[in-house]
Amino acid sequence: MDPLAMSTTEIKSYQHQIEYGKTGTLSDTVRKIVAAGAFPEVLLLSLLKRLDAGEYLESTSLCDAIILTGSPDLYRWGQAHHVLGSWEYIRLLRDGLPVFRNEAEDILCKELFRCFRNDADPLRRGIVDAMAIGGGECSLELLETIYFELAPQLPLGRYNSILSSTSVEPISDQFMKAMETNATETFVNTVSLAKSSISSRLGPPPSADFDNGALLY
Repeated sequence: MDPLAMSTTEIKSYQHQIEYGKTGTLSDTVRKIVAAGAFPEVLLLSLLKRLDAGEYLESTSLCDAIILTGSPDLYRWGQAHHVLGSWEYIRLLRDGLPVFRNEAEDILCKELFRCFRNDADPLRRGIVDAMAIGGGECSLELLETIYFELAPQLPLGRYNSILSSTSVEPISDQFMKAMETNATETFVNTVSLAKSSISSRLGPPPSADFDNGALLY
């Protein structure tokens, strides 16, 4: 973050907007500051002061500011006021600093375990994609479990077998079941790719050298 990306006049203008702006305009002001690519310390302090005074900051703008500033104070404010939701934690895991990633990863592991069987929940794909980029051991272990649970995939030729089926079950119901299975297969493939990505990033596990059963030092 380069505070020199803004002129003194711009900084002062944004400071006045933060401190004196009408209620409900703070999120727009923060969006403009983030778009400028810098968040000088004086603006961060003004923002924290305004938030402490009771002003609200919507989740996307808050997450943008946390990632750009790396401010633990902003992060704690978001948690204390329940502004950070699952999609914000996804961004913090994917794009945030390591200090935020660890806690975001723990929260998202719990959330993914809750929803990983739900083909209609877009959150599970978002979480797995973020884990592929920023996840660690916790993510890898959970993805291994999910892969183990969902590994049975859509058999080849499933759609053709439905068309020629002699089942009394309506064709539309059979197609719906096939689509659900296909969604699960797609998700399993996503999980597999994420596992590989994390494993490559973390490197091989530590190994011990043995000689005739004895550990070599």
